[in-house]
Amino acid sequence: MVEGLAVLTRELRVRLLNCSASGCLVETNVRLDVSTVASLTLHFDGRHFTDDVLVAWCTAIAGGGARYHAGLRFIWTAAAAPNTLRMMAHQLVADAIDRRGEQAPEGC
Repeated sequence: MVEGLAVLTRELRVRLLNCSASGCLVETNVRLDVSTVASLTLHFDGRHFTDDVLVAWCTAIAGGGARYHAGLRFIWTAAAAPNTLRMMAHQLVADAIDRRGEQAPEGC
């Protein structure tokens, strides 16, 4: 008998609709099971970002055929590094605040 760890992978394309420091909203053409753990990778502005996520919810888009909205929560398996989606979201918010001439809230 062989014992070991196995990982089942499936690659999906998703459209990122919203992202914050705690998670993101995506659109996909496949229903995602709640509590599924995945690795989400995004290519943005010439950079590569990735984070581990947990599917918090998934619902069909009314009148959208086979399209779904899914809420993904970031899983803190490691400290946020510069190439994580968590840090990308934080930096985008900070940049937007700087462009408006305001100061970022304390703790950001």
